[in-house]
Amino acid sequence: MKAITLYQPWAYAAVVGLKGNETRPRRTNIRGQVAIHAAKRDAWKNIIAPEDLIKIEAILSESQGLPPSVPAKLDYGAVIGTVEIVDCKPVEEVLPTLTERERLLGDYSPGRFVWVLKDPIMFEKPIPAKGKQGWWNWDNKTCGECEYAFLKGGNCEHPDGPETEITKQEIACVLFEAASGNEGGGTHGNAVDKGH
Repeated sequence: MKAITLYQPWAYAAVVGLKGNETRPRRTNIRGQVAIHAAKRDAWKNIIAPEDLIKIEAILSESQGLPPSVPAKLDYGAVIGTVEIVDCKPVEEVLPTLTERERLLGDYSPGRFVWVLKDPIMFEKPIPAKGKQGWWNWDNKTCGECEYAFLKGGNCEHPDGPETEITKQEIACVLFEAASGNEGGGTHGNAVDKGH
């Protein structure tokens, strides 16, 4: 699966749906599901204007059900979820439609590009990974006997088991099972067949 490394809080904001755009100096032809990796380095507070920092911290805290004075928990050095890239547009095309929050969570300087994001999924447990600059391939494999262990927040008990790739449909199935309270209850195949 293609992956891209983003600094926090932009990685978190993308996978929880706080931002629907990723702004970049270049276009992308990548479309479909991509993994979002949160960079290991915690540099974001040094590059955001102080007046915007207060607003962004409040948005993050609120998204986790915390008071604005309590910092949100952000993970670093891990793949934290996925999004779908559905389009790429010049910044100038989207400026009139942006909310204040979207403007705070992106760099909409002239000449840049907007990667339009949809279907954010945040993993229950981040999956440690070493990021890279630009696009890179994430080896999204886990033990076949515990194929949902990482997504459910557990540990794999079969480190030598057969590997299997985690697909978007399996991720959706894990989330469906967790929401319905039927984790590991044997309905995985039914959930997939019903399009959950």
